[in-house]
Amino acid sequence: MRGGVVAYTAEVKVGVLGVDRGVLDRSGVVSEETALAMAAGARRALGPDALEQPAGTMVFAVETPEAARVRTLRFPGDRERVRTYATTAALHLVRLGVTGEWWPR
Repeated sequence: MRGGVVAYTAEVKVGVLGVDRGVLDRSGVVSEETALAMAAGARRALGPDALEQPAGTMVFAVETPEAARVRTLRFPGDRERVRTYATTAALHLVRLGVTGEWWPR
């Protein structure tokens, strides 16, 4: 998976995901038909690519008004374990950035 989109406004749904305005007019911004159109748009925009890095490689970037840092980490295990490690690492790195306790470059 190359990425994901959390889209709240109609402008993002149309502009980023290519949802037809007719779908929004007919079904509304929050509906099952709109969600299906969003999923199709995300698949078109973010379809899978060949692996550039070994499985389990995650790159995290955190930026605040004061500084920005990036870190590449490799996690072992199956997809569920990698997701758990990645979520924990992301939250930890955000905490460090927000508190100003940045990790070394």
